[in-house]
Amino acid sequence: MKTIGRGYWVAGWLWAALWVQSAQAIELCVNSVGTLEQALALFPLHGPGQLTIKVVQGTYAVGSQLGGIYLAANATSLALLGGYTAGCATRMIDPSNTIIDAGGATNSGLVLNFQAGREVRIESLSFTRFNDQAVLRSYMNIAGSDAGAMVVRNSRFVGNTGRQVIVAGVPRLELVNNLIADNTLAGPDRAAVLDDYLSPFNSYAVITNNTIANNSGAPGLALSSGLDASDRITEIANNIIWGNGAPDIDLSTLDHAKVALILSANVYGSVSNPGPLATLNLITNPLFVNAGAGNYALSAVSPAVNSGASFQLYGLPSSDLLGHIRIIGSGIDRGALESTIDDTTQFVVTNTADNGSNANPSPGSLRAAIKAANAASGPYLIRFDISGGCPRVLNMASPMLDVVGNVTIDGRTQTGWTPNTSEYTFNANLCLVLNGSGIAPYAFHVPAGASNARLTVLGMQFAGFGDAAIKIEGGSGHRIAGNQFGAVLLAAANQQGIHISGSAGSSLIGGFDDFGNVNLIAKSLGAGIQLDNAAGGSTIANNLIGFQPDGTGDGGNTTGVFIFNSPNNLLQYNRIGNSASNGVAISGSASSGNILQYNFIGQGQLGSVSAPNQGAGVNVLFSAHDNTIGATQTGTAGGNTINNNVGPGVWVSTSGGNGNRVLANTMRANGTGSAGVDVDLAAPGPSGNQVTSPGNGPNRLQNYPNLTSAVRLATNPPTADITATLSSTPNRSYRIDVYRNDTCDPQFPARGEASIYLGQAVLQTDANGLGVAQFSLPYLANLPGKVSATATSSLGDTSEIGTCIDVVDGMLPDILLINGFEDH
Repeated sequence: MKTIGRGYWVAGWLWAALWVQSAQAIELCVNSVGTLEQALALFPLHGPGQLTIKVVQGTYAVGSQLGGIYLAANATSLALLGGYTAGCATRMIDPSNTIIDAGGATNSGLVLNFQAGREVRIESLSFTRFNDQAVLRSYMNIAGSDAGAMVVRNSRFVGNTGRQVIVAGVPRLELVNNLIADNTLAGPDRAAVLDDYLSPFNSYAVITNNTIANNSGAPGLALSSGLDASDRITEIANNIIWGNGAPDIDLSTLDHAKVALILSANVYGSVSNPGPLATLNLITNPLFVNAGAGNYALSAVSPAVNSGASFQLYGLPSSDLLGHIRIIGSGIDRGALESTIDDTTQFVVTNTADNGSNANPSPGSLRAAIKAANAASGPYLIRFDISGGCPRVLNMASPMLDVVGNVTIDGRTQTGWTPNTSEYTFNANLCLVLNGSGIAPYAFHVPAGASNARLTVLGMQFAGFGDAAIKIEGGSGHRIAGNQFGAVLLAAANQQGIHISGSAGSSLIGGFDDFGNVNLIAKSLGAGIQLDNAAGGSTIANNLIGFQPDGTGDGGNTTGVFIFNSPNNLLQYNRIGNSASNGVAISGSASSGNILQYNFIGQGQLGSVSAPNQGAGVNVLFSAHDNTIGATQTGTAGGNTINNNVGPGVWVSTSGGNGNRVLANTMRANGTGSAGVDVDLAAPGPSGNQVTSPGNGPNRLQNYPNLTSAVRLATNPPTADITATLSSTPNRSYRIDVYRNDTCDPQFPARGEASIYLGQAVLQTDANGLGVAQFSLPYLANLPGKVSATATSSLGDTSEIGTCIDVVDGMLPDILLINGFEDH
């Protein structure tokens, strides 16, 4: 097998692209085996950034030409995406239209190795007739980090031969909506999918809505745990894993004491060592249409139809393997393919009329549909078939009826609707506009007494509501995805976009890694999203908050997301900017256990658009405690990007509580209007260290560390030797997080900024509360620059960002010249 690295020849047109954009994002459109091979060869050569390879529809007879080990020397992410039309003008998600065929050639598999913090993504491709240890293998090159992922979505792997089909040795494996079937497997460690939890990577996996079936000679899925425990949850849910070598799911070498595993709502034949969190699984034949002929669609009598778990920890996909809409029916189907079988009672809205009467609503109206839904005993679907073009505006004449049942209101069913397909903008064509006209307080409302209610709202626009466009005070398992709140042409703003309150349980706003689930939430007079439900447990993921649909214009809310006395909520992958106050506010003594990770706060499209929040990026106040902003106490993955905010980057204000972790984020250019620093405690601006620690104040006024030396060394890869000192509580271990920047904080030159996260180390204080730590961290920057650090106690109290010092360049030659002569 060839190893592809810096010595590999690259065609001139690709080399020119690499030379010009070596530290940026490159997108390449390929339509032949040769251009595909050359494009993949850029992965090891590309500088820090993103390499996206778009593959035009067709069959690529690659033989063993792609086979090899691709070693990424730099911080490069790779996306290999199929389904494009000629010139990559448009895309159709269907892996059967883009086929990579190795023709049975040996040594044909791909090994894609990447650096910490990067990602390999495979989407909408078919791989067939590969003959190697595995079709796809992916590993992370740098140990000691838990940031990095292998993502495989909407792809087919059929008719291959080897020990495995997919092998992952990465911190995060994500498999969603894939078909892995009819592969012939043999040899040691054989499995269709093998995930190794590599110590000390704090690893986890998201394996949902796949069909892994009829792979001979090996289990369908095998997971094994590493030496160290992981504090992240692995989810295996809504899959069909059937007809493989026994057992279908092999967890025999997985230590459940080290890895928290949810095994939920799968269909399988057998499983070893399922663990304590196995629920709703079926041991039964899934009844495919014709598996012998390769047709793995679900038959009309399949037990997998409409029976999947209604909640997945990492979100439900909005489409299936072939790009068809999910969910059809009362529940999501298990496996990769959504059937067309709909078991719900339905009402079709046929007009935009609204007479304002809840007792006798206009026939065929939305008000009539909600009245009928409330009278139904089971799941209820409201569809739309209103004549005329887009948009169709429904002007409300009075407050709408409450929703008290299990109701899905699906605007995607209106002719003309198309989903959002962009990561950075909102390009959905939403054909239905609900206008409160200043008359209706909300479009949809679930009252506190509706304990069995479950509301799903998809593909609609909302404007002009005086309380909140959607207000949920009861029930649980609600889902709000693919909608637009505010920034509606010629319509008034909403007071709030979404408000989860009262006794309402967990809700999902947005979704993970699926652009069709993105909500645009803009121009609210209050919060874009407010959570003040005591139960907490909601997820806000992958939303565009505070932007116009173009992803650049100002669509700011007063506050982006406001969490008040609500615990254990998860905010991930959102873009939050242009707020009149804080990007995110976490307030109240009951607000604890909230986690903010992978968000962009104060920054817009591709990092090129400044979108400052006029307050802090994140403000923790009024006794909110034990929240996590960035990585977990022991991890390095999960950092947010918090830039350009007028207030501090993260401000645990004077009224804030203790135990608020601020770890592994990247921050710069914050505090310009409030004289704040990137991580700020108490009053805005740098606070001095306490004589005695802990102190009396937010995060116990944890003292910050002083860095006394930093030397960049000519190792491969380069590292920096760093010495840190800390005066704090005696006989305690502290986590030291180190950051690099080109300059110190422009307002407070003695303090640093957190532009680039370098890593963490441990410092132990002695009986006098004094500690010194000497350690090495990866240092890949071209220039020495500056470094600074924070300290976090075992109680979770993170300090302000500390002193800023120069990095000395230890990569200079040993012989120094003074006045033209050697100095020995």
